[in-house]
Amino acid sequence: MITQSRWRAWLLSLLGLGPLSACSPKEAEPDPGRVTLHRLNRDEYNNTVRDLLGTSQRPADQFPSDDIGFGFDNVAQVLSVSAPHVERYLRAAESLVDEVLRPDGYPLSVALQVGDVEARYRRRNHIFFASNAQMPLRVEVPQSGSYQIAASAFGDQAPPDPAQMVFAVDGTTVRTVSVTAVEASPQTVSFELSLTAGTHMVSFGFGNDLYVPDEDPKKTLDRNLGVFWFRLTGPTSASPENSLRRRVITCMPSTPDPSEWRSCADQIVARLARRAFRRSVSPEEVRELRTLSESAWSEGDDFVSGLRPALLAVLLSPRFLYRVELDENPSSLTPHKLTDFELATRLSYFLWSSMPDDELLRLAEQSRLSADSSVLVDQVRRMLDDPKAETLLSRFASQWLSLDGLDSASPDVKRFPQFTDGLRAEMKQETKLFVREFLPLLGSRELGLHKLLTEPLTYLTTDLARYYGIPGPPPEVKWEATQLQGTPRQGLLTQGSVLTMTSYPGRTSPVKRGKWILEQLLCSPPPPPPPGVTTELGSTMSSGSLRQKLEEHRRKPECAGCHKLMDPLGFGLESFDAVGQFRTKDEGLPIDSSGELQNGKTFTGSEELSSLIAQDPRLLRCAVRKLFTYAIGRAPTDTDEGRVEALTSSLTAAGGAMRQLVLSLIQSDAFVSRRGEPEEGATP
Repeated sequence: MITQSRWRAWLLSLLGLGPLSACSPKEAEPDPGRVTLHRLNRDEYNNTVRDLLGTSQRPADQFPSDDIGFGFDNVAQVLSVSAPHVERYLRAAESLVDEVLRPDGYPLSVALQVGDVEARYRRRNHIFFASNAQMPLRVEVPQSGSYQIAASAFGDQAPPDPAQMVFAVDGTTVRTVSVTAVEASPQTVSFELSLTAGTHMVSFGFGNDLYVPDEDPKKTLDRNLGVFWFRLTGPTSASPENSLRRRVITCMPSTPDPSEWRSCADQIVARLARRAFRRSVSPEEVRELRTLSESAWSEGDDFVSGLRPALLAVLLSPRFLYRVELDENPSSLTPHKLTDFELATRLSYFLWSSMPDDELLRLAEQSRLSADSSVLVDQVRRMLDDPKAETLLSRFASQWLSLDGLDSASPDVKRFPQFTDGLRAEMKQETKLFVREFLPLLGSRELGLHKLLTEPLTYLTTDLARYYGIPGPPPEVKWEATQLQGTPRQGLLTQGSVLTMTSYPGRTSPVKRGKWILEQLLCSPPPPPPPGVTTELGSTMSSGSLRQKLEEHRRKPECAGCHKLMDPLGFGLESFDAVGQFRTKDEGLPIDSSGELQNGKTFTGSEELSSLIAQDPRLLRCAVRKLFTYAIGRAPTDTDEGRVEALTSSLTAAGGAMRQLVLSLIQSDAFVSRRGEPEEGATP
């Protein structure tokens, strides 16, 4: 059996550590640029193992957080690999392969081992209890019935009693077991118990700690409990076939003939590796993987158990963990087309944040994606109509608008007691449902992006409508499309999510709101404040409205440059307070929501402001830059400006329809081609 330490050393040697070098394009057009070797980010990993294996596990949720580059978490040059990544890759692969090879298909299967717990509970290769404590697990029980609990445990024994292992459900002890075994020969504990459907807290731990010191260390009594693993499975009445196993184990030898075992293993490994590596695999690669299984068989493993090291090697391979694109001449600046497999991979991770499906791989094998642009366009249309394209909303649109900023917003509960976490979640969902109408997804209306700020429509629940003070759906309707004519709201800028996440806990912030518009919608970030300049209004400011205080602040020469860009935009939204509710006064003074933009155009209120921004040519150009970055995994550079302008023209001609932008982008040379990069110090 291949040990964990050997896997770790092998993976470290293949992956390397630290950030991967970014590219520095040096040529003018038609330079397609170069994307750094792209590690799967957390969402991409979870989606990929879902589509590869059929699992519902989300192991990457436990990976280190992905860094953000240019607003997105899929920018290749910031997706580094650390030692914790390697540990979690190994743990994830083991959990996934164990699930695949499990002979049963119980609806509930929860496992815990040493790598899943905090460091203070770890000792060598087991969970360690040095004192009385419980290890709780939150478990979603799918149906009422009998479930099996099993654990492998031992005790650091101290007379007169053996170590006691305690099991509890929802805080009530259900079984106490005497663990008489020692570490060299652990004891398996197993019993059944009844659980009702729903959420339960299931725990196990140590119940009879003993520590009696003595001047002679050899006479010190110290009783502890060690647990190698814990499992909860069931219900025991159900023993359906494991659908994941059937999906991966596509054949079984009928005889002990080694040649039949090798042939069947080759079939299984080749199919899995082709899909996991997102390309054809060579006979040599298959043979290399199968050799790992032959070693396990020679040590006594049965056919299926012996496949474990080969399957682990697939999931731990850099060819799986990275989206690999190769340059035949890595130091050459001469552009070259992506292979069909590389193109299929770019396409699927752009639109689905996951691996290519069988149809894409089949077309790639036939070299039809690059040979015929109509085939590529047809595939994009098919993929946009697949439910997996919803990731364009959950990932691209959410990161474009920085919606996660709402999660960290912390309105003052004393000033705004009506704001709740439930409303926070509904505000975020409102924006997602609204923005979905602008994306080329199945069932959306595909509105033009120029209407993003002016469309008099939103989605409301009863509670959110009441909070906004406008008519809404009845309680039995969860979400309802609602027309906003005759209300002070329209489009994106008047939604509670944007207004709340661009405010301070106790007040609005025209500066933050203006900065958000400039950065997220117009791609025109203001310059940072000069060194040493305070951005606080301070207690010496005049009394009056927030606007009056900001205008006084803006009179300072060192502050005027930035604030004249941001403040007018934010002033147009001053009719909405720090938690997105409409108001007419601030500190007892009438709200002044008028302003003048840099181009000399004036406005009064959020409606006129939204209309002016919607007419700003920077809006569509910014959308192009954002989608370009998300789709290709790098930000546009100076050599991409011609492409950005061409894509913007295409988007404008299509009335702001995102589908046309997607179709134009996937046919651009920046998407279908790449180049190498000279070594540092080399002359190109």
